[in-house]
Amino acid sequence: MRDFLFCPFSRGLCFSFYPLSDILVKGKICREGFIASFLVGKMGKEGIGLQAPCINISMLGEFRVLLGDKQVNASGTRANQIWGLMQYLVAFRHKKRTQEELMDAMWEEGTGDPAGALKNRVYRIRTAFAKAGAPFAKEVIRLVNGAYCWNNDLPCEVDTEQFEQCCSRAADTALPVDQRIALYCQAVELYRGDFLPAASFMSWVVPLSRHYHTLYFNAVQTLLDLYDQTKNYVEMYRVANRAVAIDQFEEMPHKYILISLFRLGKQAQALSYYNQISELFYREMGVGLSEEMRALYQQISQTTQTARTDLDILREDMREDPEGVDGAYYCEYEVFKTVYRIEARSARRNGSSTYLGLLGLVGMDGAELSHDLLERGMDALHRCIVESLRCGDVFSRCSGSQYVLMLSPITFEDGQMVLTRIEKNFKQLYHSRKVRLIRNLQPLIPI
Repeated sequence: MRDFLFCPFSRGLCFSFYPLSDILVKGKICREGFIASFLVGKMGKEGIGLQAPCINISMLGEFRVLLGDKQVNASGTRANQIWGLMQYLVAFRHKKRTQEELMDAMWEEGTGDPAGALKNRVYRIRTAFAKAGAPFAKEVIRLVNGAYCWNNDLPCEVDTEQFEQCCSRAADTALPVDQRIALYCQAVELYRGDFLPAASFMSWVVPLSRHYHTLYFNAVQTLLDLYDQTKNYVEMYRVANRAVAIDQFEEMPHKYILISLFRLGKQAQALSYYNQISELFYREMGVGLSEEMRALYQQISQTTQTARTDLDILREDMREDPEGVDGAYYCEYEVFKTVYRIEARSARRNGSSTYLGLLGLVGMDGAELSHDLLERGMDALHRCIVESLRCGDVFSRCSGSQYVLMLSPITFEDGQMVLTRIEKNFKQLYHSRKVRLIRNLQPLIPI
């Protein structure tokens, strides 16, 4: 924190703050037409030495400004616009920005009087700091060489800068592992969410948000690798879960959750978790998991606990709860592929009477459906499939808009009747003129 000299006048609220230094400074203050000259030294007898309170600025996850322990708030209906200027100035406080660049960033679609509007926002930011009791309110934003900029002489801590510093220091492989882990932990704790999410529509925010997002997940991956090296699977699980909360569609932390559960001996929980995220990726993005994730799934599923050598125990472990057996069996697509391959092998020896059905949803004109419309339709179709098929039939979601069915034993004609029954039930359950069900039926090909 910097030291300031407070020089009050005898009347009114007029006052000034002057930075103190170890060198004597000669200053002049104009008061009511008189010029007063004085010499001051650091914490000298002529003035009252004060410490400027630190400004703490959070930009990751949410925007918040604290002056000491007091929050600085902008009042009025356009508070977000006011803070938008401060966010820009703080984000680029160590880089030179022209007044034209600043106005272009604030008013991407233009405005009638950008210079006047900019001046008004600066005034309101200063007013917000003054209301919070900042003694340097008029100095938070300076006009230097015709352009507004943040006053870097004021004591200020910004979470994005602290985050980058921690990541940079932790990346030094010459440091001891425990020290690197501590620094990475500090970094990931600082990242409470993406950069200025409420202003994510601003063009200047987009590249910075992408930069910090990438930096965060790189830090998370390195930290999780270090936990893997040190066999700290409890912390691996905790950090990976926190990363999933930041972005559930980043596959990497899901992988480490599976690894941690597997290493902690929670095999069944790991397999269940894999099915959940596989369904999530199909449902929300229409894509499957990577080859690496599928290989990890196979590794986990093929590993059994050495204590389970008794056949009765194994059989009981594999047994399904009879109360949950109602309608067709739904499984994750990787499991469905395994069932298909077993059936294809069996068909070579016994002959094939198995058919594959494909049910999908599209718009009436063949176009893709909106996410909300598609998900409501897929949920309804899932229910219809379960209720329309036998308990020995198997189905899975193979893409964002499709289910694949395995019908056995059955003839082609009976298979068409099954698909017709599902279609009829779907139309009764889901009433929408924007959605069309498409279907196909083909025989399983023996190996």
